[in-house]
Amino acid sequence: MSLSVNIDKNQKLICLTCSDIISVHDLIEYEHEYWADPEMLSFNQIIDFSNALWDVEFSELFLLATNATAQDDSITGLKTYLVVADSIQAELAEFYRDTRHEICPAHIREIVVSLDIEEALSALT
Repeated sequence: MSLSVNIDKNQKLICLTCSDIISVHDLIEYEHEYWADPEMLSFNQIIDFSNALWDVEFSELFLLATNATAQDDSITGLKTYLVVADSIQAELAEFYRDTRHEICPAHIREIVVSLDIEEALSALT
């Protein structure tokens, strides 16, 4: 597992780049660290999985979605782009997105699944 985090406070953007094999526990650890800082709650984020292999199952993604801290309605219009490598990762990411939107509605933080890092970068920078 390899996670690299880049925070751009001027653009209010967090970019997480994943490589090697990523487990749900790696992602839960990242979420706990990310949500621990109240300032980061108002940041958009890009999570780039395009060079990673997912070692996760649907039930684990449900666990991941329920562990993410829900936000209140005082912060809205945020986006998280999940950049995936292929259709298999896209299917898993879409399941996470749908589950996460049940907990944290899309008007607060929309989860977008994409195969293109440039799409995510142009949308958020």
